[in-house]
Amino acid sequence: MAASAATASASNLCTMYGRDNAGCSRFFQNATVHGYPLPMRRLPLALLLAVSLLGCASLRDDMSRAESAYDTSDYDTSLVWLDDLESQVPDMDVPMRGRFYYLRGMTAYRLGKRNDALHYLALAREVSGPRGEGLRSEWQQQMDRALTDLTPNDASFAARPATSTSGGESPTESH
Repeated sequence: MAASAATASASNLCTMYGRDNAGCSRFFQNATVHGYPLPMRRLPLALLLAVSLLGCASLRDDMSRAESAYDTSDYDTSLVWLDDLESQVPDMDVPMRGRFYYLRGMTAYRLGKRNDALHYLALAREVSGPRGEGLRSEWQQQMDRALTDLTPNDASFAARPATSTSGGESPTESH
């Protein structure tokens, strides 16, 4: 019974595509799974691909928003976008990951969160490599200056306390 249903379905497909021969019926009979023709089997794959592409676009859009907020000195908004993106860092390519860590580090630096700034800027330097992949040339210079300001002179893992307002924080503030 099931074989005859598949044959009937296959012959309907052949008629639908304008081919009424035995070869066509055998092709479509073999190309059905659980009564669904081959094109229907591809539908879940196509949907998965579409969702993946939308996810990538969303990631790029969110990263652009964070970067725009940083460029306009809206560090609090930039931090909100970057916090939201942090769970997606493994999905980023190397240049975007370098940009993320740079923006996260410099945003923390501008907000006076020196330990966070040291952590993320060190990651940005490592991810971007010697060529500064994903970073603008002025960003590389700013990152080098900030890391010089933040890197401790002793065996401590904590950032050096602020001695001036170079990072946008008050000199008495320590984190």
